[in-house]
Amino acid sequence: MLESNTNELLINDVNLKTRSPIQRLTAFWAFSEAGLGGVLHLTRLPFKGILIAGAATLFITLITQFSKIKGNILRSTVLVIVVKYLVSPYTPITAAIAVFAQGLLGELFFSSQRFRKILIPAFSIFIQFITAVQKILIVTILFGQNFWIAVDDLANSILNQFTKVERIEFSYLIIVIYIAVHVVAGLLVGLFILKLIKYLNEAETNGGEKIIEFKPTEFSVTNAASKKHWFQKPSGLIILIFVLVVLGLSFFLPDWTKSNFVDIILMIVRAIIIIALWYILLAPMLRKILSKLLSKHKTKRLEEIDDILQFFPMLKQIVIFSWNNSKSYRGIKRIKTFIFRVILYALAR
Repeated sequence: MLESNTNELLINDVNLKTRSPIQRLTAFWAFSEAGLGGVLHLTRLPFKGILIAGAATLFITLITQFSKIKGNILRSTVLVIVVKYLVSPYTPITAAIAVFAQGLLGELFFSSQRFRKILIPAFSIFIQFITAVQKILIVTILFGQNFWIAVDDLANSILNQFTKVERIEFSYLIIVIYIAVHVVAGLLVGLFILKLIKYLNEAETNGGEKIIEFKPTEFSVTNAASKKHWFQKPSGLIILIFVLVVLGLSFFLPDWTKSNFVDIILMIVRAIIIIALWYILLAPMLRKILSKLLSKHKTKRLEEIDDILQFFPMLKQIVIFSWNNSKSYRGIKRIKTFIFRVILYALAR
């Protein structure tokens, strides 16, 4: 349970056009998708991918908590994607697909109002699981099975420099550990969400913490959009990892590199062809289709989108205030306090 905040806040009604919990949560989810990466960078928190997926899980779960109407999650999901592209025009098409998949899974998971204490952690675990599997599949599709064989050869070669042991399938070990980390993170996020829901219910019953008045701050949509460098994109990072593996092989296993030179070239050519097909053909085609769909939806729900964007400056201040206001705590305790307060302030009536 958080201690009562001694600061008094009076929220300006003019800045809070999105009044219902569903609208506010949708706005916060959109804000999270559009700017959470930057916030996480400023706070220097690790495991950004897990945290971003965890944030989506949090907002989807809270939307189901405040709404019993079927279809609300998908409606909020589409709004989030529209706003995400308005704020960050360079957003990859895969990001929109990921958000929509999360929303669709949320709609399916929470189609029943029963067994919430089981469904919430299960949903969180599943989201993190598919996030991990997706990244592993991307690497495998790009470079093929030979990539994992190369990783095994490199790891065993390095290990044999220190001690002679039987061949170990390091690639499987890496995959299992990677997925396990995501699954454990999913469980922890799910349990955290259950605790957050309990806290919000108690806060509503007891009158909650007092809210302060925030001064208006500027939020520039155009400034928020920035094109990523090649090494910041998933494909760029995957290629960089591949290059490092090949360099490692050439250093530790020069004979293997020579004997498997053709396989290495084939892996490189395969990756180049797949990436070229994606960026030159598939991605633009999918982006064009998505753009048409979003344009139609934007026209129909222009007022809701405007309300969400109007709420962004307030959300920005709530995030900054909540982070600064939790500085008396350290480590995990501070993160928990920050999230509890930022959600409570965003939902304050």
